[in-house]
Formats: sequence, structure tokens, C-alpha cells
Amino acid sequence: MDNLYPIKELRRQSFFQRIINQSPKENAIIEINNLLGTKFLSINVDEIESISAKYKVDIRKKFPNQLKELYQTYLNQCLSSDNLSESDISELKSLQRILMLTDSEANELQIVLTSEIFKKSYDNAISNGTYEKSEELAIDDMQKNLRMPDEIAKKISEESRQHFMNLQFQKLTADRKISPEQWNKFTLIAKNLDVILDFNDETKRQLARYKYYWEIENGELPIESVDINLQKNEYCYFSGNADWLENRTVTKRINYGGPVLRFKIMKGVYYRAGSVQVQRITSEQLLEIDFGMLYVTNKRIIFVGNKKNTNIQINKILSVTPYSDGIGIEKDSGKSPILRVICDADILAMILGRVINDQHIPDNNAIDKTAISYNQGLSTFENQDDLNIVPEEVDLKNRDELFDEAAKIVVMNQSGSTSVIQRKFSIGYNRAGRIMDQLELAGIVGVRAGSHARIVLIKSQKELEEILKRLDEHF
Repeated sequence: MDNLYPIKELRRQSFFQRIINQSPKENAIIEINNLLGTKFLSINVDEIESISAKYKVDIRKKFPNQLKELYQTYLNQCLSSDNLSESDISELKSLQRILMLTDSEANELQIVLTSEIFKKSYDNAISNGTYEKSEELAIDDMQKNLRMPDEIAKKISEESRQHFMNLQFQKLTADRKISPEQWNKFTLIAKNLDVILDFNDETKRQLARYKYYWEIENGELPIESVDINLQKNEYCYFSGNADWLENRTVTKRINYGGPVLRFKIMKGVYYRAGSVQVQRITSEQLLEIDFGMLYVTNKRIIFVGNKKNTNIQINKILSVTPYSDGIGIEKDSGKSPILRVICDADILAMILGRVINDQHIPDNNAIDKTAISYNQGLSTFENQDDLNIVPEEVDLKNRDELFDEAAKIVVMNQSGSTSVIQRKFSIGYNRAGRIMDQLELAGIVGVRAGSHARIVLIKSQKELEEILKRLDEHF
């Protein structure tokens, strides 16, 4: 026990203690430490009482924390192997008696230390988001070896799993966008760890919004049905009440100046001679010009105002500045407005940004003049009849060179979105659509679902690899 309880020097008397012939009371606990370092459990109670009488101190009351520290030192030694044997328990019981600790004090120390060991091992077991049977059996064995009560082990496991899921939730929502793959992975971890995902209403709304953010950037934009006349192949993605604001020059006041000469003609009547110079003092102010309904389509921004209606072509927009309650639009000519909306300013900014970006995706294929390309805003178009185009025959023998990569992306995101394939590979909408048709024929995605993304039939990359292998062998 020399290493556990190294011998310490006793404190010297202070000047005042020498005068009154009194020894430092701290020496009482030091002597107990030194006894443990030399005799350990062979100490008898009489020796402790002798030390107490020598220093005229109630050791139990004077040094309760130091006594616990001496007990904890040996308890740590016993737990170094993550196991409390029968001999360990017996020796700890003897040490408890020597140090005058109650059963509750000794049990509390044991629970604190064993809980730390158990929690560390449990955290490590679930660190990859799973809890395998072998790990569960190992944890059960540890609980028995540490002699930990079931209720304590259960509480630690619940807290550890909940803490782990909280960390996963923070990662999930860090960039404020949640893809289907991320959500599926998150819910799978919760299922593996037997954690019930119970969110309050506000969190549910926030999660739904983050999922929608991802859909806006990567999926098929939902089409709104509106009561205004749209052009052929024009689709509305956003509508809402809005105010049209513009920066206008406003005259604050007019100053008059110049040399003036004043003559008195009669009592109360004066004559002014000289010129008058006018100085205008102006400033730029953001003024509300009109209010009405705002629509964002794949071709333009439509503002149906109380005073007049205004259109802004998407290809005339140079930049968009998002605000907490609206967006600022810089046009290539004319006044650049700020559109203030009552709600969903973030959705408005993202949808408009998506529409603008989609118009700048180049088509790497030869241009088909009879087709309406994605660059003209057909991000959710699925009806080939409206295009007057005879669709090409789908042939898995002549699969697109991007077929395999596109299949992996679709399965990974669990979203059969044509526009995702288009943006990922910077290809035209027609080519992306043909790839999606080939994926359907291969049994990887389901049939067309109007403006919605197709259902993905394959749930894992391993299953996909088998399909791709069979296609390579067959064709």
C-alpha cells in the first residue's frame, strides 16, 4: 500500500501553538494516512481513537471529506480492473470501519465511481450509433462485476442514449437543411438505440422547414395552383401578400439664401431688394409604393398590385438580397425594388435563388429546338405530350454513361428527383429525364408521379451494387 498511501511528514507547530503546547490538528488525518501506508487493514480501532485523543479532535466530524478521500483511494485501486471481487468487498468493508464511514457514505462513493466507469464503457458501446448483442452482453457483465443496481444502470443508459441522440440532432440541424438520407440515418440510430423521438410542436415545425429547405435546393419544387393567368409551360412556386418598396429621393426642406437689402417705407411696411437662391436638401428613403399579391414562377416575378401590375423576368435579375422580412432584387435596368412579405421570406429567397440558378444550368447535349429545356424553367415538368415530342425508347443496353453514378445518388438521397440529377452533373433536363426513365426500367425507381419526385425502390447501396452487376453481365 506504499504507493496508495505514501508516508507524509507531520506539520510543524506554529509559534502560537508552541506557546500553548498544542499540535496541529491536521496531523491527526496525516497520521491515519501514514498508518494505512504501513499497516493498512491491520489497523485497529483503538489506534484511531488514540490519535483522536492525542490531538484532542473528533476526527469523524473534523475531517469527513479527508476520510472519504482515503476510502476512495483504495476503491479506485479495486476498480482498476472494472471488477469488484468478494475479497475487494471484504477489504473495503474493513476500511470503512477503520475510517468510521457509514454504509450510505461508502455506497455513495461506490456508486459515483462505478457509474463513471459504466458510463464511459456504455458511451463507447453506442458511439457508432448501434448497440450490438455482443456489446449488450459485455455491458451486462460489467454491471454485474461492478455490483451496480439495475435502476442506476438503467438511468445511466437512458441518459447516455439521450445525450448521444441530442448530439446527432445538433449535427442533423447544423446547416438548417435535412435530406431524406440524413433523416433516415437519424431515425435508424434512434431505432437502434431504442430512443423514442418525441419532439414538441415547435421542433416538429422546424424539422419540417429544414426538410423543405433541402427539397427546395435539391428536389422538385412544388407547384402552386393560382388564380392568375400564366404563360404556356409557366408554373408558380410561391405566392403571398407583399409590399413593393423602392428607394426614392425625398426633399426634406428648401432653404432660401442670397444678398437681401431691406428698406422701411412706412410704419410696418418694408421693401426687400436683392436675389433669392433656392437650396434643396434631399435624402434617400425607402418608401412603400404599392401592396398586393406576389407570385414567383419559373419565368418571372409577378406583382399584382393595388395600383398596378408589374412583371420582372427571371433572366433580368442580377442578384437577390435576402432579408428577415423580404428580398431585395437588383435588375439589369430600372428601379430595383424590395419586396416585403408577411411570412416565409426565407422560403421566398430560397425558391427564387433556385429558379435563378436553374436557368443557368447548361445543357451538354446537342440542343433540341423542338423541346422546352430546363433552362426555360421546366423544373417540375413531366408531361411529354405538352411538348409535342415523341419520347425516345428506353434501352438498358445503351445506358447513359452517367447511369451508375446517377443511380448511386438517387439511392443515397432516397429521392428520385430528375432535377437533382440535372444539377449534380450539369446536364440538360431532357438527358436527366432519360436517365430517370432508364432507372425506372431497371427497377431502381418507380413510375412518374406528376410533379413529385419518384419513389426509390432500392433502399441500400449494397442492393444497388447487385443490380448494377447484373445489368453489366446481362448487357
